[in-house]
Amino acid sequence: MEENLYSFFEQTRKLLLRYLRTRVSLLRTQLLIRVVKAIGLLLMLLLIFFIAVLVIIFLGMALGFWLGHMLGNMALGFLIVAVSWFCILVVAYLFRRRLFFDPIANLIVRTFFEDEA
Repeated sequence: MEENLYSFFEQTRKLLLRYLRTRVSLLRTQLLIRVVKAIGLLLMLLLIFFIAVLVIIFLGMALGFWLGHMLGNMALGFLIVAVSWFCILVVAYLFRRRLFFDPIANLIVRTFFEDEA
């Protein structure tokens, strides 16, 4: 009787340890999947930002040349573009939390805590 009871508890302990190892492995895998998704999202946002900066630079140059041609003074055309970009930068800085930080943070949190289908 004692041997059966000992054997029962020994088997139960082994099953419990195996279950815990499997559960930890599953949690690690799920965490890895979520971290990889978050990193992928950040890299995608970084690439989009880089392309947007290039587009803005070239559009600013084109607008400066166009305004300079229309006004007959290239320096004045580029000055108008620079002042416009500075005003946009100030507005973006004043509303940086609402425009940039909150949406990006929400997107990352949503991606990280998204349930697996």
